[in-house]
Amino acid sequence: MTFGVDHIQNSDRSTAHFVGLNFEDFDNGHTYFKSAVGANPKESMGAGIIQKTPIGSFSALYVPANGVNGGDDDLDGMSEDAQATAVTNKDRASAYEIGFVGDLGVKGLNVHAFKNKEKSNVGSENATTGLEGSNYGISYNFGQFTVGADKKKSEGNYATADQSLTTKQTSYGVAYAITPTLTLGASYAKADTTTKTIDEKAKTVALGYNLGPVVAEVQYGTFENAKGISGADSDVFFARLLTKF
Repeated sequence: MTFGVDHIQNSDRSTAHFVGLNFEDFDNGHTYFKSAVGANPKESMGAGIIQKTPIGSFSALYVPANGVNGGDDDLDGMSEDAQATAVTNKDRASAYEIGFVGDLGVKGLNVHAFKNKEKSNVGSENATTGLEGSNYGISYNFGQFTVGADKKKSEGNYATADQSLTTKQTSYGVAYAITPTLTLGASYAKADTTTKTIDEKAKTVALGYNLGPVVAEVQYGTFENAKGISGADSDVFFARLLTKF
């Protein structure tokens, strides 16, 4: 049993990225690619349970008042006008998420499946109309190679117009362990929304060097038709050095 915030396995995950940042972090929020899907109740105070089995871990989470959903975590950095219109947990409804993470008893296999939903709360100050999300993924490691894919879906409306859409995202990835400490990875993703006729597309390639307490990564990616706008393309280069204490 668990009580708290962000303290249970959840849908904010991917089986299509093995080196570097995933698409939603790599593009710095400039596209419709998503990390957390739908209601994303893990961001709110609630109660949950995890049951471990020989094939993986099952979980269920319930929150009585769903809170901010990732994009509005940094309210302190917003202007007063922006804070006034941000989607917060004031007058929000309850939400739940059920999920599974495991290997199904197969060595090298990694599977996840999550479903969440927030109760419709039309008429409240921060109205939502049944936010709902799903995230399904699978990856498999064989020798020096790892391949994976995942499919995410977010639907339902916030009170703000720019969030009133349904997004479907499909991602694929592959990684090759050149040495035990050096890994090359590549990913591809496509996202489509109900309000756009053009799909977003993204490709990244990354190289990671892992020395245990220190990790170095370089990553390059291209994004096409950001937020479904033809010609809204960009190239991104990213490098980071991580350390563990």
